[in-house]
Amino acid sequence: MLEIKAMSKPLKSYQFRAMLLDDMRVGRLKPGAFIGTASQLSALHGLSLITVNRVLRSLAEQGVVERIRNRGTFVSEHYRPLKRLRFGLCFELPPRRSLEQYYYSSAFHVFPSCAKQYIKELGHSSCDFSFSQLSSLDFDRDVKIDALLLNAGVVDAHTMPALMQKKYPIAVVQQIDARMIPFHQVIPNLYEAALQSLQKAQAKGIEKLNFLCPQNETQRNRHAIFLRAAMQLGFTAERIRVFESDCLDGDFGQLAGYKLGVQALSGLQPGSLCVCYSDFVAHGVLSAFLEKRLEPGSDFQLISFDNLEAEGYSPFGKPMLSSIDFPKREVICRAIDLLIEKVSAEDLENVIVQIPCRLVERLTFQTAKANAGKTDREHTRPEPACGLAIAQS
Repeated sequence: MLEIKAMSKPLKSYQFRAMLLDDMRVGRLKPGAFIGTASQLSALHGLSLITVNRVLRSLAEQGVVERIRNRGTFVSEHYRPLKRLRFGLCFELPPRRSLEQYYYSSAFHVFPSCAKQYIKELGHSSCDFSFSQLSSLDFDRDVKIDALLLNAGVVDAHTMPALMQKKYPIAVVQQIDARMIPFHQVIPNLYEAALQSLQKAQAKGIEKLNFLCPQNETQRNRHAIFLRAAMQLGFTAERIRVFESDCLDGDFGQLAGYKLGVQALSGLQPGSLCVCYSDFVAHGVLSAFLEKRLEPGSDFQLISFDNLEAEGYSPFGKPMLSSIDFPKREVICRAIDLLIEKVSAEDLENVIVQIPCRLVERLTFQTAKANAGKTDREHTRPEPACGLAIAQS
């Protein structure tokens, strides 16, 4: 077993994984070398047995290590270390030229922090670029990178000329629908989630829909997805009402949502479902409804998209909004895995990956009373989801 002094502070799981991969990469742990038993590694690094076993199990599934019962864990005889990669990251929102820029990020810290953590966990490194840097044709002149991961908000007419010239793979995340851009994209499969959510509404006997839509590009795109799903399920135009509201400069959606909620109150019908396309908007709608002492789930039904309450954003003191989960961590991890695949690939395909997402039911919409006692799933970093890959030439 490799001799390593115990650290003054316990390692985190991603640090433990990265350390093992680094030791294999530089030859301190050669193919066939004994790494240790789970209990030895737990004591050495101050990690719980559960954490150690989870990391080793993940490495074993990837063929990096072999675990032998009653003997311990060994570096796989067939393992050949991958090249250590350097990822460029840019998750900075562009300067505010239009209100739509605000809606490219639903939970501002999750995407970049998850990306950096996962890259470290895989034993690679990263560096940050700003939006202003991306506008320069030689923004990467002073630092060599193998791949570039961007949020959709920084891909525009200012940055496209420079990005189009790069030979390394580029992946774009943090948008809802596929765009006509020559880069890899990883997006949530919102259409399927909308379809499943509206099917649940039909199963509850809901026959009418109220779509609450602020007037900006992102909200209109999401509205089109939900409208297509509703039409697919047989909701006719007569059974769909659309409420619209302008957005004030600097409003993330709460004020527009409140205005939409006030509008909807004038014609809210029993047995109808209110649909918002952002939790920020939905929380504004909720404020208007709760002011009138309406009871969520009985006096009104409401679903949204983002699931920000799972990230701790709960303006009402407790999670209560039923919302389709934006699988942020799955999106990031899959995008990074895709870039790693494409670094050494010879094909020139641009791949669009759709990650499944689901409705998290809370007080504003529940298909069964049994759901009332359930707690929200924890949002720890999941294993990368494969999703549905669509290759484009």
